[in-house]
Amino acid sequence: MTRPLEVAGIDLSLTSTGIARICWDRDQGPGAPADAPLLAWPFTRRIESKGHAKASLAQRGARLERLAIEITDEVGDAELVVIEGPSFGQTRQGGQHDRAGLW
Repeated sequence: MTRPLEVAGIDLSLTSTGIARICWDRDQGPGAPADAPLLAWPFTRRIESKGHAKASLAQRGARLERLAIEITDEVGDAELVVIEGPSFGQTRQGGQHDRAGLW
């Protein structure tokens, strides 16, 4: 019996992180051939968070920690996790240091 392969993709955001997961497995039912077709189960989730412009450093750190924990819990034990790289040119929206900390 083969183990399913799970892959996760993360689009990080301070306000709405997107996570997509897909799991591939072969039909291993009784009498299934070794070259049975792959079955796929896709799943998506959005993790939302709101910050405040006047939040203290401790509050901002706690928010990033909560986001990181929720994101890693959602990804689970995927064999491959891909993450969008940081946007170094994104300077108009603010929160650059917080975004870098989450990344």
